[in-house]
Amino acid sequence: MTVPPEEIVAFAELARRHDVALVLDETYRSFRPDAHAPAHPLFADPSWRSTVVSLHSYSKDLTIPAYRVGSVIAGPELRRQVLKLLDCVAICAPRAGQEAAVAGLTRAGAWRADRVAEIARRREWVGSALADRPGGFEIAALGGFFAWVRHPFPDRPTLDVVRTLLLDHDTLTIPGTAFLPDDRRMLRLSVGRVDEAAAALLAERLTEAGRRAGVVTG
Repeated sequence: MTVPPEEIVAFAELARRHDVALVLDETYRSFRPDAHAPAHPLFADPSWRSTVVSLHSYSKDLTIPAYRVGSVIAGPELRRQVLKLLDCVAICAPRAGQEAAVAGLTRAGAWRADRVAEIARRREWVGSALADRPGGFEIAALGGFFAWVRHPFPDRPTLDVVRTLLLDHDTLTIPGTAFLPDDRRMLRLSVGRVDEAAAALLAERLTEAGRRAGVVTG
């Protein structure tokens, strides 16, 4: 799920009225369906520094995971406080990651565009494969890199569903309880390495999981 620009603007206006920061985690902004356009127009507002804090990681769009290279875009006062914190955590990111980020940002435009198109195809395959709710499993949100899928078992803990999918159906997912404060029957699936055949196989395995549990779908 991609938050529309107008909704982000509305959040920023609400934050400004209440004098609080709007922190935007934009790790997957490069993989939006309309990635050629800005994710939002907030930086065109001269007063953005009073409200907006934008976080970004280069591990996905530049394929440099684990190097901990990212950016914080904020007003000068907040940046000073962030630097104080970073000085107590790590002096700087490893040089290899910094060099890779600079190279990617300055010379890998075409490669990044190809990567975005590739992930878009994989996302479409997953979305199409799960569109008919195989086994009762339903896509709740489909974002840049991950699908949030609601499982059809209201009386079973999600962790138990994840265990069954892995042991009985060779399907590895992450329980939504790893990210949420309570159990909302959610699973998180990565689309990053899924091709068309794998997406179809996923649908088959979810269908079988639902069938074994007696789930009837239309």
